[in-house]
Amino acid sequence: MIKFFRKIRQNLLMENKTGKYFKYAIGEIVLVVIGILIALWINNKNQERIKEGNIDTILMAIQDDIVADTYFSQWLLNKYIRDDSLYNKVFNNHYDYDRLNKKELREIYDISFPSPLFFARSNGYTQLKESLNEVPAKYAPILQKLTTLYNINVRIFENRNRRANAIRDNYVDYLAKNEPWRALDAFSGVISSAQIEFYRNNPIFKSHVYKYHYFEAITMYVHSTYREQAMVIYVMINEALGEKARALPEVIRVTSVKTEKDADKWVGTYKLTSNQDDSYYGKQLEITSKGKDVYITYSGQEQPRKLLFYHHVKPWFSMIYSSAILRFENNGENTLSIISGVKTQTHWEKAIK
Repeated sequence: MIKFFRKIRQNLLMENKTGKYFKYAIGEIVLVVIGILIALWINNKNQERIKEGNIDTILMAIQDDIVADTYFSQWLLNKYIRDDSLYNKVFNNHYDYDRLNKKELREIYDISFPSPLFFARSNGYTQLKESLNEVPAKYAPILQKLTTLYNINVRIFENRNRRANAIRDNYVDYLAKNEPWRALDAFSGVISSAQIEFYRNNPIFKSHVYKYHYFEAITMYVHSTYREQAMVIYVMINEALGEKARALPEVIRVTSVKTEKDADKWVGTYKLTSNQDDSYYGKQLEITSKGKDVYITYSGQEQPRKLLFYHHVKPWFSMIYSSAILRFENNGENTLSIISGVKTQTHWEKAIK
């Protein structure tokens, strides 16, 4: 090709066609410049595709973190429900301390010595922060929500974990300084009368249990919000990935239930069971649905509140900005129980029309 253009230039010079020669030379330069620009454009596009591919891989890593957090959150929910039952056993005096066995003692230890509750995985987000200059503009809405999720909510969890450690450490220090049975019973493997007396009559014990479980309920309040935001982000990433989008895992859902039929079976009026008094939710609840979303209306609540999906198998739900966990059960007739974290569980039965 180069020889071909050189031959044309030589012929023009030999024929003494200087004007045409210069026009041809300029045209050739223009063609070369255009070729260079096209090559640069193709190279830039290739670089953009490579960068976008790298960002897509990081976004998928964030999705993996969200899925792992969501699975762990179901463990956290089970722990919260179990702790609530132990909390109620303590405050309703259901333990027979004179016949306290090792299993019951283990339960008391579990409700007395809290551990950090939740560590959000943020490896994917850390990688994304290191590649901010390569993030395409189309991902700006996702980036904004990720910043809120990790820079605000995750820091809240870190603070709450530190608070859980402080509650535990203060209680351990109190026992070490004031209750000799703590070390003696642990060493000998017995349950002394001094330990039983502490659980039965010392106000420090119930005060500590109340403090921790109230703290745990507030953590669930924060976590329900985090979980909902994380699931929305997972779906946003999927939409942005286009052909690379993944099938939604069973633990990721932005609607209350999978199908409208699932929603319909919970709809109805629920009345508080006898001999219970619940001044917050009232004596009657209304469960309604719209599409795949389920809503609750209770005393003092003008607008229905959406129930947030919380377990991929069991019909357990939360409400955003709330520590309450709602559990639908079906034992002949539908029943609904609510765990609020700081009082006895309340139960409603579905009214038969």
